[in-house]
Amino acid sequence: MIRIENLTKSYRTPKGRHYVFKDLNIELPTGKSVALVGRNGAGKSTLLRMIGGIDRPDKGRILTDQTISWPVGLAGGFQGSLTGRENVKFVARLYAKKDELQDKVSFVEEFSELGKYFDMPIKTYSSGMRSRLGFGLSMAFDFDYYLVDEVMAVGDA
Repeated sequence: MIRIENLTKSYRTPKGRHYVFKDLNIELPTGKSVALVGRNGAGKSTLLRMIGGIDRPDKGRILTDQTISWPVGLAGGFQGSLTGRENVKFVARLYAKKDELQDKVSFVEEFSELGKYFDMPIKTYSSGMRSRLGFGLSMAFDFDYYLVDEVMAVGDA
């Protein structure tokens, strides 16, 4: 389970402080799919970044004893000048054992269905290609929770 206690996140703006959420409390169950649905700017991506440990709240806590993926979505986090393969190897070195590295790279190469583009710089990818690479990379690892942002963007239309 992921427990969120009294979570507050705000940003300074020219018009004063803007609260994305204030004193948010929620419990996300283990073994269930949960969707965060809301208008643009409602704080969905911000919350996922905090759950994934990429962003920090102003106050409050996020508690879990489970493993959580990084948020997968359009934003990516890939290095544009590196190829898909090179980006996957970089992340796999952080999350996989040395003897698993090639299996992880092969899994992502097959899963993402990028063909020759897997060995081309990511800056040449469409947004759908980047999303498939990111989603495949996340699926290559066994997490208890997978955070998927902009789920409609994972894949080309």
